[in-house]
Amino acid sequence: MQRLNELDLYLKVLRNQAQYVMTTDYQHYTVILYSWKQHFIEQYYDNELETTSKITLVDNGEIDKFLKDVSLRDLFPDSQM
Repeated sequence: MQRLNELDLYLKVLRNQAQYVMTTDYQHYTVILYSWKQHFIEQYYDNELETTSKITLVDNGEIDKFLKDVSLRDLFPDSQM
């Protein structure tokens, strides 16, 4: 039986429970932004290593890298905006 590591488990939960918001490039990463309940979560995909290197909660200082590209429709796709 193959063992799941912690990142694999978080990634499975993200893909099944969280809502995809957007993707952006940051340094040598592709960063995928998700919303889950009242939180934003980032998945850092390392383009050089071709693997997810970390999954973190987004704090106020980290959200800046998304603001130039995000729209309210990305955050609330089901609303009638």
